[in-house]
Amino acid sequence: SKYNSRSYILSNSFFVIIYNIIIVVSGIIYFKERWNKTFMINFLNLKYFVVLAHALNFSQAAKKLFISQQALSNHISRLESYYGTILFDRNQPMTLTPAGKSLLIYAEKLLSLEKEAERSLQDIKDFQSGEITIGMTSVRSSVMLPYLLSNYSAVFPQIKIHLYQGSTPQLEKAL
Repeated sequence: SKYNSRSYILSNSFFVIIYNIIIVVSGIIYFKERWNKTFMINFLNLKYFVVLAHALNFSQAAKKLFISQQALSNHISRLESYYGTILFDRNQPMTLTPAGKSLLIYAEKLLSLEKEAERSLQDIKDFQSGEITIGMTSVRSSVMLPYLLSNYSAVFPQIKIHLYQGSTPQLEKAL
């Protein structure tokens, strides 16, 4: 009787483990499909698309991008799969489809915005733009700020400075 109940527990545990594995694998497949659909497109895909759209030749575009024709073809296939439409008419001479023409407009805008964002972030990182907030008590600010602000503004003229004066409890509260 003990052996039978132990056997039942082991077999039951085995099925619970198998069931959990199936659930985990199903979840991984679901999230992988969802991930691929959601995150398949990136700036590199769009850059490759734009270069090909201007060249209208896989060989020339691949050389310009320093990648193989097959790699470029894979990127374009992923874009077409993602959007569910053909972007290029591959007959000679190669042309953009109406969907490809539409995507080209938006891809160029997105790549331009990405470059603009990168420049802006680099400016902030290099202290070429941005803001700084300084809080000091009135007594200290009257002694320290004239010297600090003139020197800081000379070194970082593009940085906007916000000043707050108040008592220590007011400044702590403002934090």
